Amino acid sequence: MGLQATAVTVNALFTNARDVLLNRYNEYVPQFEGIYSLEPSTGVRNAYPVIAASAAMSRLSGAPEYKDLFLKALFVENGDPWAEFMSIKRRDVELQASMSYLTTIAKTYGVAAKALVDDLIVTGLQAGATTAWIDGVNFFATNHPNSPNGLVAGTWSNLHTGTALTPANFETVLENMMGRLGWNGRSMNFRGKIELVVPWALRSEGKRIVEQEKSSDPGVTTAGGNTNVNFGAAKLRICQALVSEATTWYLVAAGEDVKPIVIQEWRPTEVAWQMNPDSPAVFEQEEFRAKVSRGLEYCLLDPHYISKAVA
Repeated sequence: MGLQATAVTVNALFTNARDVLLNRYNEYVPQFEGIYSLEPSTGVRNAYPVIAASAAMSRLSGAPEYKDLFLKALFVENGDPWAEFMSIKRRDVELQASMSYLTTIAKTYGVAAKALVDDLIVTGLQAGATTAWIDGVNFFATNHPNSPNGLVAGTWSNLHTGTALTPANFETVLENMMGRLGWNGRSMNFRGKIELVVPWALRSEGKRIVEQEKSSDPGVTTAGGNTNVNFGAAKLRICQALVSEATTWYLVAAGEDVKPIVIQEWRPTEVAWQMNPDSPAVFEQEEFRAKVSRGLEYCLLDPHYISKAVA
């Protein structure tokens, strides 16, 4: 005789699966961890002021100038949640058919819920060259104004096309980034680490450029087996989530308090199920059903802190 599929036994089964799922969720580290900020949201939308080095000390003389923190801000609406559904036939519970495999399935769903962050960031990065930002051009563009209010002339770029990952191109993009000005006309003064973010297809190139002390690669300033001047200039991050952009790479100022991307969470990961034998799913379809859901949105917050290069 098999297991009797009562509300109590099924509840115990799914409670264990939920615990396994949430444990795996907590253990999993998103591939882009550290280059985005996770912000809670409890309303219809959140507002994010854009810093862009707008804070600059000036001598106190006469009437003070007050800066409206939300003069330039991005507003992110909360949409529908993300969800995944699964079911298990009542007869499989009663006959205990591969019940141990439910643990493996639960782990997979836990990873999927946490990795939703990576999925959204990849979506944002891929859309960045066609997504308008608050300075009037796209998030990734070659003609960002140094100052949207016209106080500082000139433009800057965080999009480099026809730029394969080579030592020479790495140096060019890095120098461009380190020379970037904020809206007040002053240097961005990036602190801490710069990260070179690449897909798996560019792993070897990335390691040779920033992790190899000696180099004979063409384009290295001191080539021929001499010291690699780019050694340690950035920390390499390999993201398999970028698999569809095999020749695209990024530089990110990851050591700053401000991150280039915001992930807005309005619903934490939630697991719910229909287990009562009298529920329509069990009564009519002879199956128990579960749902994993999470409420997340992404925001491309500030292009000053990231550069995109495309071969």
